[in-house]
This record gives sequence, C-alpha cells and structure tokens, in this order.
Amino acid sequence: MKLVKWYLVNVHVWIAIFDYSMGFLTMPFLLVPLLAGYPLGILRHFGVPTLYQTMLTVLVCGCMASSIVIVFENRFYTVCSVRIKRSWSKVRIKWISLHYIIIIGMLIPFYFLAPDQEPAVQRIFHTFPCLPRYICEAPIYVLTENGLYHVSVIVTYMSICLFEVFTIIDAKSIFYCSPHSNCYSTHISHCTYCSWVVLLLGFWYVQWLTNLGVIMLTTHGAVSTIAMLIAHRPYRESILTMIRKRRAASVENSRRAIYRNALSDVQN
Repeated sequence: MKLVKWYLVNVHVWIAIFDYSMGFLTMPFLLVPLLAGYPLGILRHFGVPTLYQTMLTVLVCGCMASSIVIVFENRFYTVCSVRIKRSWSKVRIKWISLHYIIIIGMLIPFYFLAPDQEPAVQRIFHTFPCLPRYICEAPIYVLTENGLYHVSVIVTYMSICLFEVFTIIDAKSIFYCSPHSNCYSTHISHCTYCSWVVLLLGFWYVQWLTNLGVIMLTTHGAVSTIAMLIAHRPYRESILTMIRKRRAASVENSRRAIYRNALSDVQN
C-alpha cells in the first residue's frame, strides 16, 4: 500500500482540482453542440479570459485521466513479475512524462484556432435564434466554429487512456495479478466521457441536458471518493475508525460536562 499511496494521492489531487475548476473556478455555461458558452465562476471576476479558463479545464481533465492510467501502471509494475519489467523500468518515467507533454502540446492550437469573437457570436445567434434574453446579453465566447480539431484531440487522448487502462487490466489477468485498483473511478470517468461525446457529436440543442452534464462532471470527485471507499477496505476501515473516535470523544466530552455541572450543583 505504501508503494501506491502517492499515486493515489496524485489521482485525488487532480480529481479535486478538476471538481473545483468546473464547479467553482470556471462554472461553464455551455451551448452544445457548438463549442461556445460563457463562464460563471470566480475567475471571471478576476478578469481571466474565457479562453484561458477553457484551456485550464481541459488541462486539468487530461492530467486527471493520465493520473488514473499511471495508478494502474504502478500496480502492474509493483505486483506483477514479468520478463519485460526490467526493460520497462528504463522507459516508464519517459512514458509517464509523455502523457503530460501531449496534453500541453494539444492545448497550444486552442489559442490560435479561436475565431474573431464579434462575427462568431452573431453567427451563434443566427444558429440559435430563440435563445433566452439572459443568454443573449451574456459575454458569450466562441472557442471555435469548426470543432473538428478540439473534439478529435480530446476524444483521441481519452480513448488512448482507456485503451491503456484496459490493456493493463488484461495483462494483470494474464499474469494472475489483482485487477482491482481504482477501477470504479475509471469506470465513472468512462461513462461521463461517453455521455459528453454523445452531446458534442449531436446536432440538437437541449440546454437542460447540457446543464445536467456539467453537474455530473462537478460531482465526479464525490462519486469517485465514495467508489474508492466501497472498493478498498483500508480506506473504508480508516474512515470508520475516525468516525468512531470522534463519537467516542464526543460522548466523553458530554460526560465530563455533565460531571462538571453536577459537581457545581453539589458545591452550591
């Protein structure tokens, strides 16, 4: 457990950052299926451009997916004994670093593919002619008018991460290693990712469904934490021990308070 704990900490840190970025820092109001919308989070009050907020969210999402893959790789590298382990140990750091380099590299074109906002926003209004007044008056930002690159790189990278996870799970099964390591968290990420692919590739506008998708993304960390507690006995036992200690301390404090009150009444 000691060998994997820092990798699990890395996963939870990125999950927490992703939740805060979606639910507090940016809070995107999206106009799906077009890659447009406007932020409602706290960063807009500090004058952070919407493009930078978008790139930040995508960056954190990519790092979160990479951290999940790295947890699986660490368990396979630690538990399984195979012939290629010695060769893999020489390249695994480069392989891990490559994930984060790819994320940064695929974000750079986001900056250069952003269109001129004024005519792009006007075309948004022509595409969605019946938008509510509060949306028309909002500072809408159009990330791109042709989302082929953006959707392609995100779908491709997430698919690669999922392929790596399932490959490692299959390898564990072949070498009789334990396949249980944050599997529930990755399954939730996969389901959420698939739902968003359906939304992005669709050609219909349903705002309540888009808002529901954003809410689902912001609850990913809470659901992952609950899944971690259900799947891993050490975490579950530690939480239960902490709860019992707090209850015992609360009961002890109550008894001391009652004793003090009774003693003061006797003295009076």
